[in-house]
Amino acid sequence: MPSSADFQIIYNMLLWVERYLFEIADIDPRPFPALSEQPYQTAVAIAPNFFKMIRALLYDAAVLGTAMLWDLPTQSGHKNLSLETVIQGADWLNPEQKENALEELKIIRRQFPQIKFSRNKVLAHADYDVVTGLKDPATHSNHVNLEQLTQAVRKTRCLVARIRPQDVPAVPEPLSQVKWLGVAVVLDRLSRS
Repeated sequence: MPSSADFQIIYNMLLWVERYLFEIADIDPRPFPALSEQPYQTAVAIAPNFFKMIRALLYDAAVLGTAMLWDLPTQSGHKNLSLETVIQGADWLNPEQKENALEELKIIRRQFPQIKFSRNKVLAHADYDVVTGLKDPATHSNHVNLEQLTQAVRKTRCLVARIRPQDVPAVPEPLSQVKWLGVAVVLDRLSRS
């Protein structure tokens, strides 16, 4: 049965996904222009391909992390530690709260199906038909745009906060004050040299 320690693992996974998205904001001005224009210009001027690669790695990690949070409790006979696993086993939730949380998770999954599709067919397995474009892109989009991914993570955070509000701050730490990976710091130092 999942415990509050399992919840903390799930919450930490969510924090890492949020941090990946925050770091992407420093090297990609499209989703957050006010935050990112100067670091982005520095990245383009100094090492555009390197920072494209960093952005792609962070992006893939965010998609993969989000999909892992949404995994089913069991797959192919193996038990997963996922948000659904924690919800189902949470002894601190009454049956109605569990049902509501599970329904909300299903709604989030249905709203952003391309996240799981991208993880399964591109990041984890490189499905031949998808990667080579043999499948119709209109019906099998393997691209998750950054805005959709950010919305999916925000909705997941809201769900996690409702499951165990005493352990989840209402708002993530400010972007400007906490940088775990430090892309902005690296770009700032590079721009001064």
